[in-house]
Amino acid sequence: FKIYQHMTIPEKITQIREARGLTKKSLADLTGTSRSRIYRIEKGIEKPGLDILERIAKALDCRVDLIDYRIDLNP
Repeated sequence: FKIYQHMTIPEKITQIREARGLTKKSLADLTGTSRSRIYRIEKGIEKPGLDILERIAKALDCRVDLIDYRIDLNP
């Protein structure tokens, strides 16, 4: 997971999505959002809120703090 430390949130989402073999459309379907929204998030056009980050993390089968290190799961 160290490789993800120096990546942006959009880069992490893209990298994990591709590693899981998912398309933007399939990730959109799994998260209940649109393919265009996934595109905007992955391009850094839209900054995702915690709700969509949690749905993306669940769809990618990873912890949300792997995507955004600023989220502390153990406050």
